[in-house]
Amino acid sequence: MAVQTAAGAKLYIGPANEDASDLTDYEALTYTAVGEVEDLGEFGDTAATTTFTALNDRRVRKLKTTFDAGTMQLTIGRDPDDDGQIAMKAALKADANYAFQVELSDGSSFYFRGMVSAFTTQVGNAENVVRASATIEVNSEVLEAAAGP
Repeated sequence: MAVQTAAGAKLYIGPANEDASDLTDYEALTYTAVGEVEDLGEFGDTAATTTFTALNDRRVRKLKTTFDAGTMQLTIGRDPDDDGQIAMKAALKADANYAFQVELSDGSSFYFRGMVSAFTTQVGNAENVVRASATIEVNSEVLEAAAGP
């Protein structure tokens, strides 16, 4: 597969969900498109590390410990009538994880669970579009589904 641009990528929010664990689970859910997304930020696992130093050889050993799938920082053109943005604001008020789907322009998708921890408004100056900033705390493994045939 060749590299591609982010143009055409879409974000979807699904229902509150603590159980989805494989592609079949995620693909069976109903999602709502979040409109006017300008920047999806980044997501995916990063391993934390710890160290151990043996006295006899004075060598520091590094070991992987936990994995963190990240925090997505979204930039959105604010649209108070957009169903997806309304769902994001509702998710902010809940303590639950929600299912999310990121679809790329080639039809491939990423699925994960996360909590919406912020949804703020950026007014800026007279030359700016009023935007929203949203934060999704990714709380599951990120699964990737290849584009269909």
